[in-house]
Amino acid sequence: MPNAATRVQALKVASDGTVTRHERAVPVEMPVAFVYNGTTYAVMMASPTDLEAFALGFSLTEGIVASRAEISSLEIVEHGPGIELQMWVDEARARRLAERRRHLAGP
Repeated sequence: MPNAATRVQALKVASDGTVTRHERAVPVEMPVAFVYNGTTYAVMMASPTDLEAFALGFSLTEGIVASRAEISSLEIVEHGPGIELQMWVDEARARRLAERRRHLAGP
């Protein structure tokens, strides 16, 4: 999994005008795709940490599932500059999701 932060060189300017160099951590974000039963539902920018919790929280919040037990499998797959959260839900949930997706503006 990619690092959640990268180290960069920075300049710090004090109130008296003194300039010092230092290193600081900068969060990394990348595209994370939520894929249900082989179909991409949404893509969001996120830090690549706690992805299982992110997948579950997103799925619950969007009403895709009502509990963790309704996600039969979750695989985190890296694809170059991004990540796919590939989840499988039962057929009834998948049908409702497909119907809902047809009504989204610009899926």
